[in-house]
Amino acid sequence: MLKRIITIYAPLFPVFIFSAFVGSLGLILFKKTSSKLILFAFGILIWLPVPRFKINLILIGTFVPTLVHVYVFTGLFILYGAMKSGSITGYISIFIFIGCALSFYCIQYVPKDFSLSEYVKNSILQTGFASVNATAISLFKSGSTGIITQEDIFNSRRGLMVQRFIAFAYTYHYLNWFSKTEIIKWHLVPKKWLIGSVLL
Repeated sequence: MLKRIITIYAPLFPVFIFSAFVGSLGLILFKKTSSKLILFAFGILIWLPVPRFKINLILIGTFVPTLVHVYVFTGLFILYGAMKSGSITGYISIFIFIGCALSFYCIQYVPKDFSLSEYVKNSILQTGFASVNATAISLFKSGSTGIITQEDIFNSRRGLMVQRFIAFAYTYHYLNWFSKTEIIKWHLVPKKWLIGSVLL
């Protein structure tokens, strides 16, 4: 039953993601609840007619909740911090941040005896990241038939390039947020909340 429901509503998932994104802007921009709800509904109305468009599925359904979230938004956050403080090192860190991402595309070196363990392969497949990898690989694979195999994901140069970028983006994203103690106030979180988070 649940599988059938998911299958029916799967094409609408990008719509829900986009409307949540637009709605979250409303939480920041407006004070009135009615204005927030209107913007949330506006997000649904914009994308509801086009849930099956490929760009919708790729950009909103796949990349916004993953790579756009952890890389683009993190980059914008760093840029905003640099502009707000006028810090030279802040601006330098942006160039390094972008440079690291570009390096994974420019340097596609694969060690001669490289191989992935079954544990790593299963981790990527079971967490759903294989679809993110496959979608990203298809953007770089010229003459792609649209079918990305596990061989493409785990053993191709483009597959390794994409996975290096994903690993960098997520690692940097989490380290960046955990280092913002003054903003997020990790040190002020009640102990019972921290224990609950660790248990979860």
